[in-house]
Amino acid sequence: MNKKPVRIIAAVMACAMLGACQKDRGGLIPSHDKIEDATKVEQILDRLNWCNDLDLMVYSELDNYDKYLGYFDLLQTYDFNYLLLNIDGGQYIFMMYRFTETTKQIDALKNVSKNYTGDKLNLFFETESHKVSGDRGCFPQADHVRCILKVDDGFDPDKCTVYAEGYGAPVIEKYQGGVVRVDGKYGFVDADLNIKQPVVHGNINDFETDRVDGYYWMVDDGTMALLDHGGNIVLSQSYTSIICINPDRFLVTKMDENGFCTTGIVDSHENVVCDFISGSVEMQRIGIYNAKGQYILSSGGLKGVIDEDLNVIIEPKYSEVVEYCGESPNMFYVVENGIGKCAVVDNTGEFQTGFDYDEWYDAYKVYFDSKGGYSTDYFGKGE
Repeated sequence: MNKKPVRIIAAVMACAMLGACQKDRGGLIPSHDKIEDATKVEQILDRLNWCNDLDLMVYSELDNYDKYLGYFDLLQTYDFNYLLLNIDGGQYIFMMYRFTETTKQIDALKNVSKNYTGDKLNLFFETESHKVSGDRGCFPQADHVRCILKVDDGFDPDKCTVYAEGYGAPVIEKYQGGVVRVDGKYGFVDADLNIKQPVVHGNINDFETDRVDGYYWMVDDGTMALLDHGGNIVLSQSYTSIICINPDRFLVTKMDENGFCTTGIVDSHENVVCDFISGSVEMQRIGIYNAKGQYILSSGGLKGVIDEDLNVIIEPKYSEVVEYCGESPNMFYVVENGIGKCAVVDNTGEFQTGFDYDEWYDAYKVYFDSKGGYSTDYFGKGE
C-alpha cells in the first residue's frame, strides 16, 4: 500500500512534487475574504506562506512567479508528487527538489535538464554546494529548493512517467489531493485543486493503518471524522476514536447522550454492525502492531480487552492492562489488580501466572523468557 510520509518538509521528507488539473492559472482568482468560504486553492494562494516563511530557495523557468509560490505549501505533507499547471499558455511542473548529501549543503540549483525518451521524462539537477564540518549523519536533514519547470506542450501526465535523478524513489507521481494548512487551520484539497473540506479544522492527518489506503482523520474540538483519499467524508464527525478493521468495518468510540463513552462497530455507511457497549478504545494501528486484532477497553476507570467483534477477552476490572509482543500471534498482556500486583494473561483470556509481581516488566520478562523469548519461533511475527 501507498504510505504517505508525514507532515512537514524536514528530515523525514523525501523528494516532493505536486500534480493537478490543466486549467490555465494565468489569471488567478482573487483572494477570498473569508477563507472558510473558499472553494479553490487559487482563492487562498496569498495566505499560503509556509514555504516562504522557511525562506526556501526558488529555481524557476517561469517569469514573475512570485504570485504562484503558494502552491508549494501543498507539499508540506506529501512527497514524490508533482503539480502540473497551465500558466499563460505554457505547462509547468511545480516540485520540491531535495538535496541530502551527508557532508555537503546546497548553495544553489544552477540548472535542471530534461530528457524526453518515449513515455518518460527524466530530470537532472545541477547544483553548487559546500562541505560542512562534521558528518550530517546517515539521514541528514534535507535542503529543499522550490522548482518551477517548463515542460513540452505535449506533456501528458497520464501517459508520461516523471523520473528525478538523485531521489530515493525516483518516480515522481501526479498530485492526487491532500491536506492544506493556513494559520494553524486545516482543510483538504482534491486532485483538481478544489477545496473539498474548508480550511477551518483543528487538524487533518493520515489515518495510519495497514487495513485501508489513503484515508485521513479530521479533528475538531475532541471529535473526529474519517475522509477518503478524495476528501469525501466516510464517517461523520461524531467519534473520539476510529480504528479500521477492514475498509467496510470500523471500531469507533463516541459519547452517548449522557456524556459517557461507548464503543461499537459501524460500516463505511455508518450502519451499526455491532451494538455499542460501555467504554472507550484509544486509536491505534493494527496489523503489525496488533496481530490478534484485540483492543484495550477502558470502562468505568478500569481496563480490559475486547476483540474485533466486541467479545470480551479480559473483563474490564483491572487498574492497568499492558500489551506485549503485539506483532506476534502469541501476544499477551500484563494486568494489574487493585493492590498493585501484576499477572500475565494470554490473548485468549487465560491467566499464565498468578498476581506474583510488583512491576509490569517483571511479569512480562519472566513469562517472555519462559517461552524462549525471540530465540524461538514462539514470539515470531505472524504472516
